[in-house]
Amino acid sequence: MVVGAREPGSCIAKVGILTSGFGQGVKKMPPSTSELPWESVGSDPPVWGVTHLNRILFARFGDNGGTCSSPSRALENNQLSPDAAHPMVFSNVRWSEDTAENFRFFSHFPDPQWRNPTDCGDMDCDGPKHVFWKDADGSLTGMGANAAVVGHTPGIADPALCSLRWQW
Repeated sequence: MVVGAREPGSCIAKVGILTSGFGQGVKKMPPSTSELPWESVGSDPPVWGVTHLNRILFARFGDNGGTCSSPSRALENNQLSPDAAHPMVFSNVRWSEDTAENFRFFSHFPDPQWRNPTDCGDMDCDGPKHVFWKDADGSLTGMGANAAVVGHTPGIADPALCSLRWQW
């Protein structure tokens, strides 16, 4: 069970599962002050990798009835990862009635400051656009087996076959 922070009177934003990434180094747990924030990426990620998640219940994600400016979301990409996000494959997902569709998925845009000679040169460091959450059995999205949620990357999805869901 993955539980958000949405409790009566609580507005602490939480992320249930952050997009997976595979690092080439090791961070201690708990991380030292110099290693914070823990989700920041300090090296280029390996090219290959996939995360499989099975039998998950997501519960209590949202904005506490509209009273919170920073809602809790079930799945979110890593806004501090400039280079890559590996695919995640989900099966046997259940959603609690208290998690509305618009709090299930969230994808950050890349930081425009990453586009500089030191980091990515004249290329776009577009790691946050690499979101690919595959629904193996239809339980993640409710849109059938092999549906996917992808980051906003123009040209990656065929508009004739895909539906744009900004509320995700």
